[in-house]
Amino acid sequence: MDLGRRILISRITPQWTDALPDTYQILTSTDGTRWTPAPASDSGGTLQHPVNARYVRVDLAQAANGARTGIRELEVIRATS
Repeated sequence: MDLGRRILISRITPQWTDALPDTYQILTSTDGTRWTPAPASDSGGTLQHPVNARYVRVDLAQAANGARTGIRELEVIRATS
């Protein structure tokens, strides 16, 4: 996801399709080339500490039962000053 410009992000929350992924990792980037795992988050997606990024990507593994999984929506929340 291209956010259009760098912003300070405090929360990233994927809304999954019916089949949840077996595992997933949220990555951020300032240039779309070098990707860094987002800081650990709580169950609501709030990051351990805000991160500057322009791009957000979610890598996921197929559901354990073989069902096709995916993301309905990806919510990215800007940190407040």
